[in-house]
Amino acid sequence: MAHALVALGSNLGARTERLDDALAELARLPNSRLIRRGGWVETPPIGGPKGQGSFLNGAALMSTALTPRQMLAELQRIEMQLGRVRGQRWAARALDLDLLLFDQIVIEQRHGSPGRRPGVATHPAPPRSASLSGEAAGCHADDAIDDLIVPHPRMAFRRFVLEPAAAVAPWMVHPTSGWTVQALCEQLVHGDDLVAVIGDAPEEAAVWVERLRQRFAGDPEIVAWGDYRVKTSYPGFPRPKLILAFSSDRWVNLTAFHAAGPSRRMPNLPTSGPIAWIPSTDAAEAMVEAAAAVQAVWPELASAASPSD
Repeated sequence: MAHALVALGSNLGARTERLDDALAELARLPNSRLIRRGGWVETPPIGGPKGQGSFLNGAALMSTALTPRQMLAELQRIEMQLGRVRGQRWAARALDLDLLLFDQIVIEQRHGSPGRRPGVATHPAPPRSASLSGEAAGCHADDAIDDLIVPHPRMAFRRFVLEPAAAVAPWMVHPTSGWTVQALCEQLVHGDDLVAVIGDAPEEAAVWVERLRQRFAGDPEIVAWGDYRVKTSYPGFPRPKLILAFSSDRWVNLTAFHAAGPSRRMPNLPTSGPIAWIPSTDAAEAMVEAAAAVQAVWPELASAASPSD
């Protein structure tokens, strides 16, 4: 039996009732068991159209004999059954169920992507690492309905995902970063309170730093990764709360940093931990992704600079 970590969210209608109904459906899944559920946490909407109501977010830990594809199909069935209508990206939704983790499996399967053959890319998980506490380390649906990407490509820096997830499965390992869910959550509390930006070249990083500074008017602090490393090269200095890596590779692996990936051409990257990869071939879309990532770490900024503007 595999462990599956599922995120739940709603910001339309009778949110609590619908989320409770979704948990009941999860408990009835074939060849599966609902091990643990957390409470509901109210959070502001990140990205998307203005005027949305607050989300209730939560998480559930499952044990299951289903495959990742079967689990995704069941989650989408429950969403539709309980009133989910798919429309504009990051718009309000009656119910959102995301498959965050499935043991330590890494899968990126995209259907209909031009220039890429559809398929499943499964990478070996990195060695188990230490969490920030020193212990051994072992939700918003954004992708097309047929896409299967595990871990969820944006979970490693989303506070509204990590806090509920850490309440039910702090020990689970996010395989592409090598950190536990608890360590990822603690990083948003204890990390250096700034954004560090990486690009294919230092000049490109500088351009994105300036764009983001203009967008957020200096809050939070935004610096180039190269400059940050010069100042903080001594051991024990905390990582930035958010590292944004802009890449012109249109097929950049959005799941996170992986040591075998083509992104190693970027020098001096951290060898573990979360990185938010942003494809930069479309500058406008890249800014949408980057602004949403910043707001996911600092949710108080969500009303200050909507990425949908």
